[in-house]
Amino acid sequence: MNQKKVFGVLLTEQAWAELGSALDPYASKGSIGRYIYCDEVQLGGQYFVMVTSCKNPDGSSFKAEISAVQREWHAEAGEPSAAESEEVMHSCHGLLQAAKNGSLSAILGSKTVAQFLGTHWVAAHPNVVAAISEFEAVAQGRASV
Repeated sequence: MNQKKVFGVLLTEQAWAELGSALDPYASKGSIGRYIYCDEVQLGGQYFVMVTSCKNPDGSSFKAEISAVQREWHAEAGEPSAAESEEVMHSCHGLLQAAKNGSLSAILGSKTVAQFLGTHWVAAHPNVVAAISEFEAVAQGRASV
């Protein structure tokens, strides 16, 4: 019998204090404290990727890779560009919330996700392009989770 694996990611209080506003929509609370319920966790050195399922108002779901932009922001910590990456990370959070509540098209208007985040920033951070493409495909119904 093949059972689906799921993960509960626990973070330190310091991590919640630093990243809480970006992660709160994905957080659950239980007897062990706050955690993030994930379908997948990919470990790799000092970074890790969390993939979680989110529900749209119509009941459909999409997967969110939480850390693609966050990884870029963390890599730039202490650099002048970190402030812009943090701003982009918060914008991504807004897009995920909009997708979740059905208002993504109102937020984006006629822009692509790359245009919304800033084409200059996206071009300077090619590691996020695949995550943006996947998000757009799911949001536009061209791909499923």
